[in-house]
Formats: sequence, structure tokens, C-alpha cells
Amino acid sequence: MSGKWHSKLVPYGEAIRVWRKAGKSYREIKELLLKEKGVEVHLDTINSFVLTRARAAKVGKLMAELPEPAPLPPMEVQSNGSPATGDRSGGQSVDASNSFFIAPSTTPKSPKERPYNLGF
Repeated sequence: MSGKWHSKLVPYGEAIRVWRKAGKSYREIKELLLKEKGVEVHLDTINSFVLTRARAAKVGKLMAELPEPAPLPPMEVQSNGSPATGDRSGGQSVDASNSFFIAPSTTPKSPKERPYNLGF
């Protein structure tokens, strides 16, 4: 066996999936695995096996639904092959880009008038 850990239920995954789709409980699946496949496992093992695969399927489905990312604009290159540095402000003035970092006003704000403001 390789260094990566695998559940002992992996060979029976398709049967477990069919049984779950048929509405079998974990207890019934445990009995079917013992009777039909000769595998004895705990209910928690079956639960973890099913939930792990359901979570992986959900993530795969969500990833498939993501839109394709927009292509990046081509990078300007200098004659020597290195990237052009140029203006990095993105067309904004330095003051506008730094306005985020200006400290907030020190004047106190008046409380908002709300019907549920009881003055506590």
C-alpha cells in the first residue's frame, strides 16, 4: 500500500453509494457490508466515508460552476526584456489612494435616531 492513507471502505464505495441512494440507513449498510462483503466496520466509519465524499463532490460542483477568470492585460516590457516599472498609481493621484490610511475624525458622531434607541 502506498504512503497515503485510504479508507478500508474505498473498494465498496459504489455499493455504499447505491445503498444510500436507495434510502438505507448506516446501520442497514453496516449489516449489508458484513453479510454481503464480509467487512465489519463501525457506524462512524460509514458516516465519515459518506460525508467526506459528499463534501468533495459539493466542492467539485462549486468549482465547476465558477466563471472563467478574465484574461490579464499584456505586460509592458522594456527593450532589455525586463518589465516596465512606469507609473504605478493606476491613474489615481497619490492623495486619493492614500485617503484610506488617513486617521478617522476625532469629532464625536451624534447617535442615530432609531425607534428602538432607548437611550441606554
